[in-house]
Amino acid sequence: MAHRSPADAGFTLLELLVVLAVAALALTAAVPAMQSSHDQATLRATAASLGAALRSARSEAIRSNRPQTLTVDPATRSWSTSLDGRPHLLPPGVGLHVRGAARSNHDSGVIRFERDGSAAATVIEVSDGRRSALIEVQWPTGAARLRWGA
Repeated sequence: MAHRSPADAGFTLLELLVVLAVAALALTAAVPAMQSSHDQATLRATAASLGAALRSARSEAIRSNRPQTLTVDPATRSWSTSLDGRPHLLPPGVGLHVRGAARSNHDSGVIRFERDGSAAATVIEVSDGRRSALIEVQWPTGAARLRWGA
């Protein structure tokens, strides 16, 4: 076994390059997984927010004894309620599709909660192109239920 002097201690340039190459490969594999996780979290937060807006509109209809609406507009990628009237924009890469709601034009859907909280059956799909969430408004109760798709 050869004895090293203090001047010989440390790593060679080749050893450092190997470690950097392994670290670069690990990061290359980790970044797409982190992006996918971020996209999934964004989709979940968007669906949860829209579900909360539906429940809030229903609760306000019952509390105020006046009908309330939530309008979903896929063309502008937004929704708004009769409570505040301001549009809530979707994050980039997230889209909406509405089935079963009354139409205000060919794309937009209006979910109307009556004074007793009831509403027509409606399904709102929130999707990022890879995964989707379905928000189902139940007839006749108007209760909103969130279900995860692919």
